[in-house]
Amino acid sequence: MTYDPAQGVPHPPGNVALSEPDGYSITVSWDNVGNADATEVQRALADGSPDWTTVATVQRPVSNYLDDEPKIDNEQYRYRVVAVNEYGSSEPSPDALSDPIPTPLIEGDDITVDLDGRSVTLTWVEKSNNATEYDVYLRESNGEYIGGPDATEAATGRGDERSVTVSGLLDGERYEATVVTVSDGTEIRAFTPTVTITDQRFTS
Repeated sequence: MTYDPAQGVPHPPGNVALSEPDGYSITVSWDNVGNADATEVQRALADGSPDWTTVATVQRPVSNYLDDEPKIDNEQYRYRVVAVNEYGSSEPSPDALSDPIPTPLIEGDDITVDLDGRSVTLTWVEKSNNATEYDVYLRESNGEYIGGPDATEAATGRGDERSVTVSGLLDGERYEATVVTVSDGTEIRAFTPTVTITDQRFTS
């Protein structure tokens, strides 16, 4: 809708800016329009999709919005804002493009180790929101990998506990374990910091 002084429809807001992503969260800010009562914040994927979603309606005088809805790791998002008053809605502002949403690492300290005879169970908490599975590797002291990748299906969202058990450990061997995030068959992170399964002598 075009600005019409007789109708009082607002101009588009200006100076739309985005913060760097903090996990899922992105803060959108803009300059309010003098005759607007509220501002609609809209979001779309950065792939050129025409599907804009209104994620919030913010009342004046507030001129920012924290969008902390779940998003896809490694994706970029476009944002725009629309000024609204009793006469109607402005044209959308120019798009602003976010930086990619970071894929969280599983750190070494996040992985717990439970030894049971010649088997080891590794447990960690889901951090990625688009992992389809994890590859679990065990490395012997000579640098050789065994039993990997042993894939375990990923949970559908962050915060769920995942675990996998690897058997066939050798007496007196020292192992390092690592967990790699996989998305649709592709390992999307380098190895996490390793966890040492250390100095335990396995018995028959």
